[in-house]
Amino acid sequence: MSRSIVGSGSNLAAYTMIKDDLLDRGWGNNWVLDMIAGLGSSVVSVAFMNPIDVLRTRRYAATAASSTNTLTPSFPSIIINIIKNEGLLAFYKGVSMHFLRIGPHFVLSFVFLGIFKRSLLDYYGYKDTKDSFAKFDVDKDGVLNKNELEQVLKIAFPLSSQLEMKNQVLQTIESENVKVKQYHEILKHIKKIKNEEVSITL
Repeated sequence: MSRSIVGSGSNLAAYTMIKDDLLDRGWGNNWVLDMIAGLGSSVVSVAFMNPIDVLRTRRYAATAASSTNTLTPSFPSIIINIIKNEGLLAFYKGVSMHFLRIGPHFVLSFVFLGIFKRSLLDYYGYKDTKDSFAKFDVDKDGVLNKNELEQVLKIAFPLSSQLEMKNQVLQTIESENVKVKQYHEILKHIKKIKNEEVSITL
């Protein structure tokens, strides 16, 4: 139980921290990022779990070797004995094999989890886009004309100080009649610009 709590807790925390840090540094949110974050989190997980495995192995071995009249050594006594006779590095015996066993498992798990998560976000994001598109498509002709698109930008950039950002979006629009797919890309561009504005403000 304690091994699972320590291993999973350190692994998930390290993965989140590494991924968030790399995203802040400008890395793209893709499978490469998931792989690197998963690899880093597996190193942290092994660093926390290996000492526990060493202690458990030593205690099981001592229990098997002792007679029925001999008390099983406690974990504190085993820790003291290891530090006294072998040094702190003894807690990391077998660490390379430990990493080779669980490292690929964590890396692949986080890569597939990231792909699945992004696929779901893209699916529901596009679904929300179509709902939003239908709301602004007043004449129901399947495209947003200049006036309808102006309403979108007015809601996205309501402040006069955001005029420059609004112009940035307008420069990316290639035609006057915007379809759903292009509207989806426009919304992603708007979100990116507004996120950059928040980052600069912070």
